[in-house]
Amino acid sequence: MIDLNELQNRWIVGTPPAIQESSPFYSKWIQISYTNTKDQIPENEELHVHRSSEEYYLVTKGALRVTVGKRNLLVGSMQLLRVPKEVPHKITKHILPLTFFTIRVPSALPSEKKVVDE
Repeated sequence: MIDLNELQNRWIVGTPPAIQESSPFYSKWIQISYTNTKDQIPENEELHVHRSSEEYYLVTKGALRVTVGKRNLLVGSMQLLRVPKEVPHKITKHILPLTFFTIRVPSALPSEKKVVDE
């Protein structure tokens, strides 16, 4: 985990508009999604792995509780969590108001996500 409150770790992140896979602007190398909400998000995500993508959660406001392997981690504001490919993970709690980015490198197709037993 990288703490973005530390000056040497600060960087700027942007997000493109939602791009369909059929678009010429779609990137197979990186996928960035953005969540900004004051409303509760359903917390029913299943434990899963991404077969060929690393996943990053960059929280800019609020916090996420994420299970990664057998660890439960709290990712707070201006923190970045890296989940290597093939490592089971799921978001278990959202602390509102919440703003965060999900970044996958390379992009993950839905078929590459595999639900695993808890």
